[in-house]
Amino acid sequence: MRHASVIKKLRWMGIILSGIVVAVILIRGVTNPKLTARLTEQVAMKEAVLHAVPSGSTIVSAEQFMTREGFQCLRTTNADFAEQERVYHHIDYVSCDRTDSAGFPVTRRWQIALVYENEHISDVLVSTGLIGP
Repeated sequence: MRHASVIKKLRWMGIILSGIVVAVILIRGVTNPKLTARLTEQVAMKEAVLHAVPSGSTIVSAEQFMTREGFQCLRTTNADFAEQERVYHHIDYVSCDRTDSAGFPVTRRWQIALVYENEHISDVLVSTGLIGP
């Protein structure tokens, strides 16, 4: 009989602990929104990223920020990047890509180049556009 009551108490403790973990995750998501969430303008995104990743930031810290913001990033060397109408040739940059919903069935694709020299960010280039019918 004691064994059954111990198992029952442990089960309830597990349920309560699981509820607390879920609550913490939800609260963290609400209180720690992405800085770049809901941005739709190229200039606004560039300003937000430059604010979070100013010139001189390390590549590692810049990649960490962009990953937290939901971007997939990879380092690119001696490549070209088009920022809206201007093309930059033969630059080294961290290429970051993210797709956001723009209202079904349309999505907004963000392509961001964190240009670097000597392992430090020197510039941020941003390109965006809508994809869909």
